[in-house]
Amino acid sequence: MKVKTVTRYKNPGYPAKEEILADPQLLKRIPSRWEKNAYVMTALGLTVSLSACGASAEGAQGASDRVAPVFIHGGGSGAYGCVSVVSPYFLSEEEAFEIIRAEAESYGGLILTQEVAPELKNVKLPVTHIYPEPEKTKEKTVKGSLQTDGWDPKKKIAIEFVSKSDVGNWKETEEGVYATVESYAIQDTAVRLQKSLEKTSPEEIVGIFYDPYDYGDLIDEYDKIQKKYEGREGNYWAAMSEEQNDMARAASEENLKAQVRDFIDWLKGQGVI
Repeated sequence: MKVKTVTRYKNPGYPAKEEILADPQLLKRIPSRWEKNAYVMTALGLTVSLSACGASAEGAQGASDRVAPVFIHGGGSGAYGCVSVVSPYFLSEEEAFEIIRAEAESYGGLILTQEVAPELKNVKLPVTHIYPEPEKTKEKTVKGSLQTDGWDPKKKIAIEFVSKSDVGNWKETEEGVYATVESYAIQDTAVRLQKSLEKTSPEEIVGIFYDPYDYGDLIDEYDKIQKKYEGREGNYWAAMSEEQNDMARAASEENLKAQVRDFIDWLKGQGVI
Protein backbone atom coordinates (compact mmCIF):
# COMPACT_ATOMS: atom_id res chain seq x y z
CA MET A 1 0.00 0.00 0.00
CA LYS A 2 1.37 3.39 -0.99
CA VAL A 3 0.70 6.38 1.25
CA LYS A 4 -0.42 9.51 -0.60
CA THR A 5 -0.83 13.05 0.67
CA VAL A 6 -4.44 14.24 0.86
CA THR A 7 -4.63 17.45 -1.14
CA ARG A 8 -8.38 18.08 -1.05
CA TYR A 9 -11.24 17.23 1.27
CA LYS A 10 -14.89 16.94 0.31
CA ASN A 11 -17.21 19.46 1.91
CA PRO A 12 -19.03 17.73 4.80
CA GLY A 13 -22.76 17.19 4.58
CA TYR A 14 -23.25 18.66 8.05
CA PRO A 15 -22.59 22.17 9.45
CA ALA A 16 -18.91 22.85 10.07
CA LYS A 17 -17.71 24.46 13.30
CA GLU A 18 -17.47 27.94 11.75
CA GLU A 19 -21.08 27.69 10.49
CA ILE A 20 -22.34 26.61 13.91
CA LEU A 21 -20.53 29.45 15.66
CA ALA A 22 -21.99 31.91 13.16
CA ASP A 23 -25.51 30.48 13.59
CA PRO A 24 -25.92 28.45 16.82
CA GLN A 25 -29.59 27.88 15.93
CA LEU A 26 -28.43 25.25 13.41
CA LEU A 27 -27.97 22.87 16.33
CA LYS A 28 -31.69 23.02 17.01
CA ARG A 29 -32.63 21.81 13.53
CA ILE A 30 -32.15 18.13 14.31
CA PRO A 31 -33.57 15.50 11.91
CA SER A 32 -36.27 13.42 13.60
CA ARG A 33 -34.35 10.19 12.99
CA TRP A 34 -31.43 11.55 15.02
CA GLU A 35 -33.65 12.17 18.05
CA LYS A 36 -34.11 8.43 18.51
CA ASN A 37 -30.37 7.76 18.52
CA ALA A 38 -28.90 8.16 22.01
CA TYR A 39 -25.33 8.24 20.70
CA VAL A 40 -26.09 11.06 18.27
CA MET A 41 -27.95 13.10 20.89
CA THR A 42 -25.06 12.69 23.35
CA ALA A 43 -22.59 13.86 20.72
CA LEU A 44 -24.78 16.84 19.88
CA GLY A 45 -25.05 17.77 23.53
CA LEU A 46 -21.26 17.85 23.71
CA THR A 47 -21.12 19.93 20.52
CA VAL A 48 -23.49 22.50 22.00
CA SER A 49 -21.40 22.90 25.13
CA LEU A 50 -18.17 23.13 23.17
CA SER A 51 -19.56 25.68 20.75
CA ALA A 52 -20.77 27.83 23.65
CA CYS A 53 -17.30 27.76 25.18
CA GLY A 54 -15.62 28.57 21.90
CA ALA A 55 -17.87 31.29 20.59
CA SER A 56 -15.11 33.87 20.86
CA ALA A 57 -12.34 34.05 18.33
CA GLU A 58 -9.94 34.76 21.18
CA GLY A 59 -11.44 32.19 23.56
CA ALA A 60 -13.78 32.09 26.50
CA GLN A 61 -13.23 31.27 30.15
CA GLY A 62 -15.74 29.16 32.08
CA ALA A 63 -19.33 28.25 31.28
CA SER A 64 -22.60 27.15 32.88
CA ASP A 65 -26.27 27.28 31.96
CA ARG A 66 -26.96 30.37 34.13
CA VAL A 67 -23.70 32.31 34.06
CA ALA A 68 -22.13 32.94 30.66
CA PRO A 69 -18.43 32.47 29.97
CA VAL A 70 -16.12 35.45 30.04
CA PHE A 71 -15.39 36.11 26.38
CA ILE A 72 -11.81 37.23 25.96
CA HIS A 73 -11.25 40.32 23.84
CA GLY A 74 -8.43 42.53 25.09
CA GLY A 75 -5.79 41.96 27.74
CA GLY A 76 -7.74 43.63 30.53
CA SER A 77 -4.91 44.99 32.68
CA GLY A 78 -3.13 48.23 33.41
CA ALA A 79 -0.89 49.93 35.93
CA TYR A 80 -0.12 53.32 37.43
CA GLY A 81 3.31 54.32 38.68
CA CYS A 82 6.90 54.05 37.53
CA VAL A 83 6.09 51.12 35.19
CA SER A 84 3.61 53.19 33.20
CA VAL A 85 5.03 54.47 29.93
CA VAL A 86 1.59 55.87 29.11
CA SER A 87 -1.19 56.35 31.64
CA PRO A 88 -3.81 53.64 31.08
CA TYR A 89 -7.22 54.58 29.73
CA PHE A 90 -9.86 52.69 31.67
CA LEU A 91 -13.52 53.00 30.78
CA SER A 92 -15.81 54.47 33.41
CA GLU A 93 -18.79 52.43 34.57
CA GLU A 94 -21.08 54.89 32.74
CA GLU A 95 -19.15 54.66 29.45
CA ALA A 96 -19.07 50.88 29.60
CA PHE A 97 -22.79 50.53 30.29
CA GLU A 98 -23.70 52.72 27.33
CA ILE A 99 -21.45 50.68 25.03
CA ILE A 100 -22.91 47.40 26.30
CA ARG A 101 -26.48 48.69 26.21
CA ALA A 102 -26.24 49.97 22.63
CA GLU A 103 -24.50 46.86 21.26
CA ALA A 104 -26.81 44.44 23.09
CA GLU A 105 -29.84 46.22 21.65
CA SER A 106 -28.57 46.52 18.06
CA TYR A 107 -27.04 43.03 17.87
CA GLY A 108 -29.39 40.99 20.04
CA GLY A 109 -32.51 43.00 20.74
CA LEU A 110 -31.90 43.21 24.49
CA ILE A 111 -33.32 46.25 26.25
CA LEU A 112 -31.00 46.90 29.16
CA THR A 113 -31.75 49.28 31.98
CA GLN A 114 -30.04 50.08 35.26
CA GLU A 115 -33.33 50.58 37.06
CA VAL A 116 -33.95 47.98 39.76
CA ALA A 117 -31.07 45.84 38.49
CA PRO A 118 -30.91 42.62 40.55
CA GLU A 119 -28.57 42.18 43.49
CA LEU A 120 -26.96 38.78 43.77
CA LYS A 121 -26.77 38.03 47.48
CA ASN A 122 -24.54 35.65 49.41
CA VAL A 123 -22.07 35.16 46.58
CA LYS A 124 -18.30 34.86 46.78
CA LEU A 125 -16.43 37.86 45.42
CA PRO A 126 -12.78 37.66 44.37
CA VAL A 127 -10.25 39.28 46.68
CA THR A 128 -7.78 41.26 44.56
CA HIS A 129 -4.28 42.71 44.96
CA ILE A 130 -3.26 46.00 43.41
CA TYR A 131 0.27 46.17 44.81
CA PRO A 132 3.06 43.87 43.64
CA GLU A 133 3.06 40.71 45.72
CA PRO A 134 6.41 39.48 47.09
CA GLU A 135 5.33 35.96 46.24
CA LYS A 136 2.30 34.25 44.75
CA THR A 137 -0.45 34.09 47.35
CA LYS A 138 -3.46 31.82 47.32
CA GLU A 139 -6.50 33.30 45.60
CA LYS A 140 -9.16 34.21 48.14
CA THR A 141 -12.82 35.09 48.02
CA VAL A 142 -15.11 36.86 50.45
CA LYS A 143 -18.85 36.38 50.83
CA GLY A 144 -20.93 39.40 49.93
CA SER A 145 -23.49 40.84 47.53
CA LEU A 146 -23.02 41.84 43.91
CA GLN A 147 -25.13 44.71 42.62
CA THR A 148 -25.32 44.02 38.90
CA ASP A 149 -24.85 46.91 36.49
CA GLY A 150 -28.00 46.42 34.44
CA TRP A 151 -30.54 43.95 33.10
CA ASP A 152 -33.30 43.19 30.67
CA PRO A 153 -36.25 42.72 33.07
CA LYS A 154 -38.46 40.97 30.49
CA LYS A 155 -35.85 38.39 29.49
CA LYS A 156 -34.36 38.16 33.01
CA ILE A 157 -30.82 38.73 31.74
CA ALA A 158 -28.42 40.66 34.01
CA ILE A 159 -25.00 42.06 33.15
CA GLU A 160 -21.95 42.91 35.21
CA PHE A 161 -19.03 45.00 33.95
CA VAL A 162 -15.82 44.41 35.91
CA SER A 163 -14.07 47.76 36.00
CA LYS A 164 -10.86 49.18 37.39
CA SER A 165 -12.98 50.51 40.27
CA ASP A 166 -14.29 47.02 41.05
CA VAL A 167 -10.76 45.61 41.25
CA GLY A 168 -9.86 48.44 43.62
CA ASN A 169 -12.97 47.98 45.74
CA TRP A 170 -12.38 44.22 46.09
CA LYS A 171 -8.72 44.52 47.08
CA GLU A 172 -7.24 42.87 50.13
CA THR A 173 -7.81 45.20 53.08
CA GLU A 174 -4.46 44.32 54.62
CA GLU A 175 -2.12 43.64 51.71
CA GLY A 176 1.00 43.82 53.85
CA VAL A 177 2.93 45.58 51.11
CA TYR A 178 2.62 49.05 49.60
CA ALA A 179 4.41 50.55 46.63
CA THR A 180 4.35 53.41 44.14
CA VAL A 181 2.98 51.01 41.53
CA GLU A 182 -0.68 49.98 41.35
CA SER A 183 -1.59 47.12 39.03
CA TYR A 184 -5.13 46.18 38.01
CA ALA A 185 -5.68 42.63 36.70
CA ILE A 186 -9.21 43.21 35.40
CA GLN A 187 -9.60 40.26 33.03
CA ASP A 188 -8.31 37.86 35.68
CA THR A 189 -10.75 39.32 38.22
CA ALA A 190 -13.67 38.89 35.80
CA VAL A 191 -12.75 35.24 35.19
CA ARG A 192 -12.51 34.58 38.92
CA LEU A 193 -15.88 36.23 39.49
CA GLN A 194 -17.45 34.11 36.74
CA LYS A 195 -16.06 30.89 38.20
CA SER A 196 -17.49 31.86 41.58
CA LEU A 197 -20.93 32.81 40.28
CA GLU A 198 -21.34 29.69 38.14
CA LYS A 199 -21.30 27.65 41.35
CA THR A 200 -24.49 29.45 42.41
CA SER A 201 -27.93 29.31 40.83
CA PRO A 202 -28.94 32.91 40.15
CA GLU A 203 -32.51 33.47 39.03
CA GLU A 204 -31.29 35.61 36.15
CA ILE A 205 -28.98 34.68 33.31
CA VAL A 206 -25.76 36.61 34.02
CA GLY A 207 -23.24 37.97 31.53
CA ILE A 208 -19.88 39.22 32.77
CA PHE A 209 -17.82 41.72 30.79
CA TYR A 210 -14.54 43.43 31.65
CA ASP A 211 -12.53 46.53 30.75
CA PRO A 212 -10.36 45.29 27.87
CA TYR A 213 -7.60 47.91 28.10
CA ASP A 214 -4.04 46.57 27.97
CA TYR A 215 -0.88 48.55 27.19
CA GLY A 216 0.73 45.57 25.48
CA ASP A 217 -2.17 45.35 23.01
CA LEU A 218 -1.65 48.97 21.95
CA ILE A 219 2.09 49.53 22.15
CA ASP A 220 2.56 49.72 18.38
CA GLU A 221 -0.23 52.29 18.04
CA TYR A 222 1.18 54.32 20.94
CA ASP A 223 4.58 54.35 19.20
CA LYS A 224 3.08 55.53 15.91
CA ILE A 225 1.37 58.46 17.60
CA GLN A 226 4.50 59.38 19.53
CA LYS A 227 6.67 59.37 16.39
CA LYS A 228 4.16 61.66 14.69
CA TYR A 229 4.68 64.29 17.39
CA GLU A 230 8.44 63.92 17.88
CA GLY A 231 10.44 66.90 16.61
CA ARG A 232 7.57 69.36 16.93
CA GLU A 233 8.34 72.66 18.58
CA GLY A 234 6.70 73.67 21.82
CA ASN A 235 4.85 71.56 24.34
CA TYR A 236 3.09 68.88 22.34
CA TRP A 237 2.65 66.45 25.25
CA ALA A 238 -0.98 67.35 25.99
CA ALA A 239 -2.07 66.97 22.36
CA MET A 240 -0.18 63.68 21.99
CA SER A 241 -1.67 62.29 25.20
CA GLU A 242 -5.16 63.23 24.09
CA GLU A 243 -4.71 61.43 20.77
CA GLN A 244 -3.32 58.36 22.53
CA ASN A 245 -6.30 58.34 24.90
CA ASP A 246 -8.73 58.63 21.99
CA MET A 247 -7.05 55.68 20.30
CA ALA A 248 -7.08 53.59 23.49
CA ARG A 249 -10.74 54.33 24.12
CA ALA A 250 -11.72 53.39 20.55
CA ALA A 251 -9.84 50.09 20.87
CA SER A 252 -11.51 49.35 24.22
CA GLU A 253 -14.93 50.13 22.77
CA GLU A 254 -14.43 47.70 19.88
CA ASN A 255 -13.18 44.94 22.20
CA LEU A 256 -16.08 45.46 24.59
CA LYS A 257 -18.54 45.32 21.69
CA ALA A 258 -16.95 42.02 20.65
CA GLN A 259 -17.51 40.66 24.18
CA VAL A 260 -21.18 41.67 23.94
CA ARG A 261 -21.64 40.03 20.53
CA ASP A 262 -20.14 36.78 21.82
CA PHE A 263 -22.51 36.93 24.79
CA ILE A 264 -25.49 37.41 22.48
CA ASP A 265 -24.35 34.44 20.37
CA TRP A 266 -24.06 32.38 23.56
CA LEU A 267 -27.60 33.35 24.57
CA LYS A 268 -28.85 32.24 21.17
CA GLY A 269 -26.97 28.97 21.45
CA GLN A 270 -28.55 28.39 24.87
CA GLY A 271 -32.02 29.10 23.47
CA VAL A 272 -32.48 32.07 25.81
CA ILE A 273 -33.22 34.51 22.97
